[in-house]
Formats: sequence, structure tokens, C-alpha cells
Amino acid sequence: MTARTTPGSPATTAGPSRAPGQWPVPPADDYGAMYAALMRERARRALVMQSIRASLQEQPSMRAVLACARRWAADIFRTADEVAKSKQERRK
Repeated sequence: MTARTTPGSPATTAGPSRAPGQWPVPPADDYGAMYAALMRERARRALVMQSIRASLQEQPSMRAVLACARRWAADIFRTADEVAKSKQERRK
């Protein structure tokens, strides 16, 4: 039986070979910058989540917690809309 290859299969694509599911390896000089960016993003997310949690824990009842969470979510979506619109305006 002969093996068939389809367009896009590993046997027909050009480029460095790597095992299926293996991520491409970036150049060695990018590791430091990528790691620093990842750590900044993780720290920013942790600070924001701690702030939201503190605000929710200050609420006196379950209903107040849920209402506060809805306000946080609404504020986040409102901010996301503003940022998205500003990026769209810059692109034009």
C-alpha cells in the first residue's frame, strides 16, 4: 500500500520539522522579553482580581455582592467598548 499525502500534511510542507503539537521555538534573545511581558500581565491581572475581590468582600449581603459584581462587569464592558472604538478610529 502506498502512502498518500494531502496538501498541508507534514510530508508536503516546507520548513523546519517538528513533532505534531510542538510549539515553534522563538529565537533565544526573545525569551527574556517574552517572559518579562508575561510576568507583567500576570501581576496586573492578580492586582485587578484582588481589588475586585476586596470590593466584593466589603459588601454586606449576598444580593449586594451580586449587584456589585454586575457593576464591575458593566464597567469593564463599557471600558472595553471605549478602547475598541479608539483603536478602530486610529485604524481609519
